Amino acid sequence: MMGDGDFEGTTLTIENLIQPTGTRFGPDFDPDEVEFTHWGSLVMAFDDDLNGHIWYDSVNEDYGSGDYSIERLARPMLAECE
Repeated sequence: MMGDGDFEGTTLTIENLIQPTGTRFGPDFDPDEVEFTHWGSLVMAFDDDLNGHIWYDSVNEDYGSGDYSIERLARPMLAECE
């Protein structure tokens, strides 16, 4: 999935979430076979740096719409600076 989104405060909204389909990875990859289909929309709201919530609404009835909580699983390991 991919899309351009806008932040308003701590909420990210992606109105046009795109699903690329087609082709294969590796030596059989053919960029002309990739199709970009509108999948739906996505909203991510961050409560803090550890928790948030996602809402999605797909035009594909196999996915439908829904929401769920998210939480950070790892932190980036940064070099210590003096």
